[in-house]
Amino acid sequence: MEIRAATHEDILRYNLRAEDERNLNIAGYGGVDGLFKSKEMSDYCWVVEDKGKLLSIAGVAKNEKGATIWIMFDANLESLPLSFFKESKKYVRFMLNEYGYIENFAEVNKTFVMKWAESMGFTIDKPIVTEYGTLCRVHIGGDIHV
Repeated sequence: MEIRAATHEDILRYNLRAEDERNLNIAGYGGVDGLFKSKEMSDYCWVVEDKGKLLSIAGVAKNEKGATIWIMFDANLESLPLSFFKESKKYVRFMLNEYGYIENFAEVNKTFVMKWAESMGFTIDKPIVTEYGTLCRVHIGGDIHV
């Protein structure tokens, strides 16, 4: 498994899940254009590749509190290797060192995202129903260490 900076070619071959496509549409950018915009707006953008298959794409961008993190998983992904979680912790530590606090909102039905956030030590707030679906704020920072 390899985590590396996302390239133009990675984004062109990335296979979006329907819920990620919906989130990009809500933000005003659909499909591949939305991924390009997300990469462009991020301070860092990475892909996770395993045996030639993209598993995930993620990024982080500075905000007024610290940073906003985003992560998407490939539509064909059925499970995540344990090594994914181990390597992710290194990147979460890096982001905490860089920004001090990271957050975003996630749909409660985004199983991979919620499982990942929980395993990384993010606090997951009580769900709220919005016009965009049922969301939870996920956040980590301050005195929390992974």
